[in-house]
Amino acid sequence: MESTFYRYINNTVKKSQYDVTIPGFLGGKSGFTDEARYNLASFARYPGGTYVLLTAKAGNSYYRPSHVLDAEKIYRHYFQNFHKKLFVGKEQVVAELPIKYNYFRSKVALVTKEDIFRIVNRSASQQLRLEIPEKLEAPISSSKAIGKLSVVENNEVIHQVAIYPSTSVSKHHTLFLFAKIFSWIKHNWMILLCIVIVIKLLTFRRKKIKIKKRL
Repeated sequence: MESTFYRYINNTVKKSQYDVTIPGFLGGKSGFTDEARYNLASFARYPGGTYVLLTAKAGNSYYRPSHVLDAEKIYRHYFQNFHKKLFVGKEQVVAELPIKYNYFRSKVALVTKEDIFRIVNRSASQQLRLEIPEKLEAPISSSKAIGKLSVVENNEVIHQVAIYPSTSVSKHHTLFLFAKIFSWIKHNWMILLCIVIVIKLLTFRRKKIKIKKRL
């Protein structure tokens, strides 16, 4: 059943009191209460989705349906100044991080598990902000979030989602052990050097004592 509001909105018969244009208008239902006065629930389709609008507190007359004019102003302002923007698609790679303790992988891709979109002001600029560690250590799970991706507008976060590894990565314990040993040596090389010097001195002293005994 076609909405009767088409006699007010997008009417092809031009009458000044009914000359209201709302792109993508699909229909609506008006109402009246003493508290809300003349009100209107309407919906319209526009690139990016279907939008529902509720208005109230309108005055009215047969020749000037102000609740309809309110809807026109709001729809027009919204469609002219705002739009639905896709920032990152589902499973899209947003970064790569180096990973430790796995023989076969040196990096892991990071993805989102949902489309990241927002309805934003056309005149404002938005940026993406990543909050992730500098590197990862196996094991990691693709079901465990390791960071955040934020949409920022005017230094304010307007949307935020979790970031996940694109795949799970297991730990190779042999590589882990060698890495720990190497790390310990790297941070304690002076101690090792002192130990080696002491051992050399003791060995030299023993040799010297043996030579003296022979003599």
